Amino acid sequence: MIPEGWDAEEREDLREGGWRFYRAVDPTFSESVSEMNVVTRDGERVSGPAGIHALLEDLPHDDAARLAAQVGHLVIEATSRSSGRVNVREASVRDVPGGLVLEATYDRDGAPWPLTIADQGGEVTVQRRAR
Repeated sequence: MIPEGWDAEEREDLREGGWRFYRAVDPTFSESVSEMNVVTRDGERVSGPAGIHALLEDLPHDDAARLAAQVGHLVIEATSRSSGRVNVREASVRDVPGGLVLEATYDRDGAPWPLTIADQGGEVTVQRRAR
């Protein structure tokens, strides 16, 4: 789940059922990317479109900002140029036939990063929107 030797901070405010959301940091900074987001469900790590779909199926959609923060742990990846911290500027969620669409703008080291995350019948897409 968390790479050996890395420190992890859980976002306890995002806990829901068996879902947990972590920011893991490599204290040795031996890699060019020294942090990552980790999402677990019942102690097992989830990722990618399958993880997004499972999360959106399991979690309530009544608080768009909270849902965006939870999904953000699956879609925001740290790079050598930007942090992996999940900070939501704004978010909205709407039901569509066969699924839902989450529009969220994340703060990436002070710059807006607008994304549309759609799950329609298990087909998950993540697209960057124009600012």
